Amino acid sequence: EETALTDPDCFYLCNSGVGNEGEMCLWRKTFERKILSSGRKGIFTSFSNDDLSSDLSALRQNSWGSELELESLNPMRSLWEEFDHNKNSVYSNHSSFVMSFD
Repeated sequence: EETALTDPDCFYLCNSGVGNEGEMCLWRKTFERKILSSGRKGIFTSFSNDDLSSDLSALRQNSWGSELELESLNPMRSLWEEFDHNKNSVYSNHSSFVMSFD
């Protein structure tokens, strides 16, 4: 059974990969059609400072939204250390930032 959903007040993009073309290509169309045109806010998290920089750079380069708030070290981040494919130390939800898509 299908249910009708209302538009959300905001989007939560947990470790979104916006700055990683390999990840972003998987859901670019959805991002562009649903989130960018929504007029809403987006809460993003990133795995590390490098991931945060890549995400912000991609959003800026594509003129996708405007920055509202940046928390380079998310107080709600995971303290469980993991390693990415390059053996870099990463933490789920390490950094967070808010974008407006008005």
